[in-house]
Amino acid sequence: MFGCLFLTVRNQLIRDEDLFHGSIDGTKVYPRVILQKALALNAGAVITYHNHSSAVADPLECDKHLTWRVRDLLCEIDLLLVDHIVVSRTGSLSMADLGLI
Repeated sequence: MFGCLFLTVRNQLIRDEDLFHGSIDGTKVYPRVILQKALALNAGAVITYHNHSSAVADPLECDKHLTWRVRDLLCEIDLLLVDHIVVSRTGSLSMADLGLI
């Protein structure tokens, strides 16, 4: 599952929305859908999140590339990607805390 927290420019929550659902080994995520939702909600910032079905929350290379694509797309229209959280059965990990955003 992949979702977004849509925020105001002061990081107040507008809406939490699960956007994409997949199978046991992956989910297809469309950055343009994230952009469309952010614009429809007049969001100023976004936090993305997704789960790993394994016990490991470490981001995969494909997670990093998707995060950078979303960040760059949102940046083009002055929206901020605050963080991308990866959740597993044993915990969670912030890509911003790792310096990946």
